[in-house]
Amino acid sequence: MKNRDTNLIKKEIAIVVTIVALVIGFLGGVFYSALKSPSGTSQNAGTQSTGQPSQNVQQQANRILALEQEIAANPDNVNALIELGDIYLDSNRYENAISIFVKAEQLAPANFHILNDLGTLYLRTGRLETALEKFEAVLKIDPSHIHSLYYVGLVHRETGNADKALQAFEEVLGLNPDPQLADAIRQEIATLKDQPPPSGFPGSDFNQAK
Repeated sequence: MKNRDTNLIKKEIAIVVTIVALVIGFLGGVFYSALKSPSGTSQNAGTQSTGQPSQNVQQQANRILALEQEIAANPDNVNALIELGDIYLDSNRYENAISIFVKAEQLAPANFHILNDLGTLYLRTGRLETALEKFEAVLKIDPSHIHSLYYVGLVHRETGNADKALQAFEEVLGLNPDPQLADAIRQEIATLKDQPPPSGFPGSDFNQAK
């Protein structure tokens, strides 16, 4: 009889322990879910981290709209055209940028900024001959314009004219460009001469300079 009562008590204790464990597990799950809910810290942090880019995009859109309105009211505003063209260029909207800079060039055909940016845009869109024309137009006005001369080298490199590319790059080095551009040019020269490029130099591309 005592053994039977003892077994019964053990079974009741086991049941109670099981129930307690289930309750604790349930409450723990509720607590964890509360921490991960939309009102929790993690969700708010995500909202904050994605809010800034959206704000920047909106600010850019507002600035584009303001510039377009200014240009519509004052079509001869070269500064507004340049700023709008630069926004389009920096956001990779190349055809929009070309359209704007073409209008700006008609108003200020000797403006280095306009000519160089037009050349850059034509280079990035594969219109190499037109790009070369714009860079050379800058160099006719200022033969020491470093960025246009560098881009002339890139155009000649792309068209397979290694000798003219080397000449342009070496001329740029002679003008003491900034260290980053100088390193890129040395790599270009080493590549054109079939030499191993100096270690640590970044590769050059069409975004190296404006």
